[in-house]
Amino acid sequence: MAGAIFMSNTATRELCFRTNIFGLPIEYQPFAENIREGMPLFLFDHNERKLYGVFEAASDVAFHLLDIKLRIQLEET
Repeated sequence: MAGAIFMSNTATRELCFRTNIFGLPIEYQPFAENIREGMPLFLFDHNERKLYGVFEAASDVAFHLLDIKLRIQLEET
């Protein structure tokens, strides 16, 4: 895979930018497992119909990071 586009709405886009994590529902795990460090990533906000990027994957995919980081972010607000 040469790159990946993650879908979001305006609220989840802001969360992605705040946490520096692009997330997917667990049913997309097979897709996410192909993401490798250095791969170009894009974020498409379907509410605004805007494509953001180019971002670079900081690591190979990891699962359940968002659960931990999201809790931290929610506690800060």
